[in-house]
Amino acid sequence: MKSDLLAEYKKWLTRAPPRSGKKIIVLRSNSGGEYVSSAFKALHDESGKTHQTTVPDTPQQSGVAERLNIDNTKMERTMLRQKYVDQELWADSIKTAVYIKNRLTSRALPVGKSPHVIWTGRKLDVSHMRGFGSTCWMVLLEPQRRQAR
Repeated sequence: MKSDLLAEYKKWLTRAPPRSGKKIIVLRSNSGGEYVSSAFKALHDESGKTHQTTVPDTPQQSGVAERLNIDNTKMERTMLRQKYVDQELWADSIKTAVYIKNRLTSRALPVGKSPHVIWTGRKLDVSHMRGFGSTCWMVLLEPQRRQAR
């Protein structure tokens, strides 16, 4: 949610530099209200970081991000349609699309490396992954069954 952006950004600011080995100096974003709030401005002023915004109504200034959004949306729609799943699950399918995409290699990265491997430094394990929309059952233990009644 947009309202969670500031809290998530603060978490990311503490995790990103140690993991990437790079210092965060500039944030570039669109001019959306969640990015230009007084709390966001105060955070940047306090940390000495610069915040650059794009010109309104110019998605071409955020080409890479816009392309990622298009790719994620295509993956999301494909997963929903492939399994005839309700549109109500679009948020879960977007999360799944991003999860999958972060585990794929790309020409922009070193050969055989995915964003997940680069970020975590751990070998990739996809043994837990299942097809989107797979049938599953939830097992309720006895105490949980009593609460459900």
